[in-house]
Amino acid sequence: GRSWSVVPGFNLNQNGAPVWRCPSVTTMATDGTNLFVGTAAAVLANPSRISVSAIPTTKGGVMGYVERPGMGVFVSTDGGNTFAPAPATWGGTLTYAHSSTNWLVVTGIDAAHGKVLVATHDTLYVSSDNLNTAIGLNFKSTKRITSIAWGENDQTIFVANVDSLYRSTDGGATFQSITSTLPRPSGVNLNRLSGGNVIIARSPSDAKTLYVATANASGNLVGVWISRDNGATWTLLCNPETPSFAVLGGRGTAPFALSVDPADPLHIVIGGSQLWEFSPALGWQRINPSNQDPFLVRLPLPIRSVVFLDGG
Repeated sequence: GRSWSVVPGFNLNQNGAPVWRCPSVTTMATDGTNLFVGTAAAVLANPSRISVSAIPTTKGGVMGYVERPGMGVFVSTDGGNTFAPAPATWGGTLTYAHSSTNWLVVTGIDAAHGKVLVATHDTLYVSSDNLNTAIGLNFKSTKRITSIAWGENDQTIFVANVDSLYRSTDGGATFQSITSTLPRPSGVNLNRLSGGNVIIARSPSDAKTLYVATANASGNLVGVWISRDNGATWTLLCNPETPSFAVLGGRGTAPFALSVDPADPLHIVIGGSQLWEFSPALGWQRINPSNQDPFLVRLPLPIRSVVFLDGG
């Protein structure tokens, strides 16, 4: 990570494409061979100063917005040296075409079991040929899909929106809400899971081990859960955040970091405004980088993603 270079193909029409490419990357995933990169609409000008968070609600009807559409998913088959738009279609339009209904905002990707899951704001797609083709699954959400994950096989799919968690055990033919199976944290009495955001993550080394973290409407952490049996049962790992456990710090209504150690399915890192790790042996510990000066050098905020490197 000491030096970086621009990946060809993502800067405007760098590859000679007839349309501008979207410079906004939302999510990435790999199956160990291919790398999948999701994109979204980018706001270039906002003279009316309307909150950017209003975009998913108002679509293209916000006065003053100038935008470039999302371009669906890009795929690299050579380790990230080159990328090309996935030829799969989304709602009858090519990946690089503008959509008036969902802006082709890709909110989640997960690749496993020889298949790829892709979520937009309100629709879930699956592909078994690296996104040469894709079909929409029978999941329609009236609220924004926030994250997705495969379970331990290609018949188990998890989908989260802003306040609920769903699971399919038949390859996406049907989905059932499993929100009520998560134990409620101390002092939390909600009909739904949180009301702000729900993130689900699968362990790379043990696909039947999954984690769920939720934030309330104020963007603060409500709880973190673990399932070690493919989502059948869940165990609560923490209670809502406090001033001394300010994990998200009001930043949880947008995507936040929830990453599982590839070498240890019981070791996770989570963060939004602070970075915390958890393992059964150590419990919850805040990560304070050794080079972090409280006045000069700080963690980038908000924290969106964390990657584990080889050797820990």
